[in-house]
Amino acid sequence: MWRSVVVFAVLAGCGRLGFDATGASSVDDATDGNGTGDGNGSGDGPASNCGGTVHTLVDDFGDGVTASAFTTFCDSPIVMAESGGELVVTLAANQPPERLCGYRSATTHDLRDSRIFIEVLEVPNPQAQAALYLLDAQYNGFGISREGTTLVMSKWLANNQMYLTNPEYNATQFRWWQIRESAGTTYWETSTDGTSWTVRASEPTPFAATGLTVYLQTRMWQSEPNPGVARFDNLNGGSGVVQCN
Repeated sequence: MWRSVVVFAVLAGCGRLGFDATGASSVDDATDGNGTGDGNGSGDGPASNCGGTVHTLVDDFGDGVTASAFTTFCDSPIVMAESGGELVVTLAANQPPERLCGYRSATTHDLRDSRIFIEVLEVPNPQAQAALYLLDAQYNGFGISREGTTLVMSKWLANNQMYLTNPEYNATQFRWWQIRESAGTTYWETSTDGTSWTVRASEPTPFAATGLTVYLQTRMWQSEPNPGVARFDNLNGGSGVVQCN
């Protein structure tokens, strides 16, 4: 269970979309709600009360290998590895622009009455991006991304990205990112601890919210001498059964 505090949801502008759009199957991944990921999501306890399937992507990045629930995409010489119980992406200096690297779900997922959340331990320098995206085959979707010095909550309709809100980035306040859907409304949320959530934006769900590929990625806008590192952990809590209310 989580507690939510509504902040605001206003249209702030349009943004740039960059991701590797290949690889996911077109069939939603139907599971028993006990998690897929790296095998850490099937522990004892009550069954999940979530709908959908995206909450079943559970990974603590602790085994050092890419789970079967994901495929990877990474432009050389960017280096990505599960290391020290984290997913670490080390961006490369002085490279051409539009370099991408990350994890992509191997199958598509259903966000309806479900949720996806991630702990973001470190983001790259402001000239590079860290992002969580959910996108369907028609380029409709939802996203949370650190862009420049702000955290952007956005949606896509037919490949048109719209900013809902973009507060100044605060690593402590925005340590956890969450996108969830409940009873026809989509919420973009942040948390300091992964338990108590603040609503940063909310809107009526604008499309079916099924057939979504999940992207956890970095992107370099331009050549930089010191683009930095992105570090992610505890996708959907990292272990156990995810609950949605």
